[in-house]
Amino acid sequence: MAERRFVFSSRRIRGRAHCRNAGGGRRRHLRGGIQRANPGGFAGAEGPGRDTCTEGCGCASRAPWARCLGDVYPAQKEAIDALGKAGTVALPEILQVMDNPPGRFYDGDALIRVFVEAAGEDGGRQLHARLQQDVIYWETVGPTLTQNWLGHLIEVGSPLFVKFNETLLLVRELGKEHYAPAAQTVAELRRFWISQPQLYDPKWGEDGRNGEVRTSVTGQDIVRSYAFGLAKECDAFLKSVGEKTDR
Repeated sequence: MAERRFVFSSRRIRGRAHCRNAGGGRRRHLRGGIQRANPGGFAGAEGPGRDTCTEGCGCASRAPWARCLGDVYPAQKEAIDALGKAGTVALPEILQVMDNPPGRFYDGDALIRVFVEAAGEDGGRQLHARLQQDVIYWETVGPTLTQNWLGHLIEVGSPLFVKFNETLLLVRELGKEHYAPAAQTVAELRRFWISQPQLYDPKWGEDGRNGEVRTSVTGQDIVRSYAFGLAKECDAFLKSVGEKTDR
């Protein structure tokens, strides 16, 4: 039987907008950010045409790029797509978005896509650099987590969901790029992940093995399969670049 590959992807949750735009200001604000000579783009777009917010919007607590955009899905999508088309000059802004993603409309697949698009031929190296940061994060935070952390994997936009989703997507994208220089980092991530019982248990991947059929699948089974799936993504990457894994 062919090996099953776990698929984990972020979901977009649509909600009501909390910001209002004056005279189409949102579009001008978005395009103005890209057209400015300042590579800071959206983060530096503080001039005329900035959106106004309703009281209690919460924009002030967000990263500057997301203010007045995070709760308006079409505006956010346009902004992120524009960053991808801006090329390498937009990479600092894209990294800022990845560091402070909007919870309401979080879409990890879209962020990785525009990150790779903006990086161009340097995509593999940029993805690897980001993954190295994620490995440091997990090696720091992972040992402090309890089994209850798995519940965050169904909370789209929660910090642990976002970081886990990003890490998995980075490994997957590096596999598509066949970026062999990342093999040592991916192997380090895998070794750490499977060494932490709160992050990984071989039994979490047993569903469907040896031909058995599960009559019921619980929510806990699903989130455990997500956590197990990261190690499987690492295996798939290492296999694609001809590296062996330690079982």
